[in-house]
This record gives sequence, C-alpha cells and structure tokens, in this order.
Amino acid sequence: MSDIYTPQMKDVVWVDIDFYDKKTGEMSNKGARPCVVMKVEDDQVHLRTLTSQIKTYPANKHGVLVEKDDVNKLKKDSAVLCTSDNYFFMSREEIGHLEKSGEISTAQMLDVMRKSVACNRMDIQLRKSVQKSGSLS
Repeated sequence: MSDIYTPQMKDVVWVDIDFYDKKTGEMSNKGARPCVVMKVEDDQVHLRTLTSQIKTYPANKHGVLVEKDDVNKLKKDSAVLCTSDNYFFMSREEIGHLEKSGEISTAQMLDVMRKSVACNRMDIQLRKSVQKSGSLS
C-alpha cells in the first residue's frame, strides 16, 4: 500500500486539468500539467498552474519564471501563472493520491504571491482558465 501524499507549500505536483476557452466556450483536456501548491487548509489545497509556453505567457507579465533544475524537476523552463483564472482548488483527499515531483524555491514562492496580488489588482486574465479535470465550471 502506498503512502498518502501530504501537500506542502511550494510543492510541484502533476494534476489532470481542463482548459476552458472563454472566447469559444469550449472545454479541453490536455492531460496532467505541473502545478504549485500555494496554500494548504484543513479540507482543501490551493494550486497554481505552470506553463512552459513562456514566450506566449511571458513571466514578467503573467507569472514568475522557474528555470528547470534538479529541485523542481520540471521538463522545461516554465512560469507559474499568477492570474486568478489559473488558480484552482483540490480536496485533501483528491490530492492525497498524487505525488510530489519537486518544489520551487522560497524566493519564487514569495514572488508568485506578490505577482498574484498585482495581477488581481489589475484584473489581468488570460484567454483560457483552468480547473481540475472532471469538475464543473
């Protein structure tokens, strides 16, 4: 029997997420994507998505750059997306079935928190929003 994963802030986990295109109204599943655990509460975990499309979603505008290394174990240089439409929740039970693949640094986590406040203040939104696969809008 495998151990149940206990999430911690800064952890990188791979989550099966859906993308909702706000322009067309279409929902698509692109499979598991890396996400960062932002906050852990008694019954739910808050996550932000990472993207390797840093030319399409530049880190200086939409997020915080995370260069791949042995600690975060990302496949490519990526950015944690700081817009509110790239933030979602999972129950502790659901995330317990996942595995930690790496983690971001404390400095990157603090940058994400600061940039998230700025993105929310300016109401920066992307064309597509994310949600855990199988959840309803």
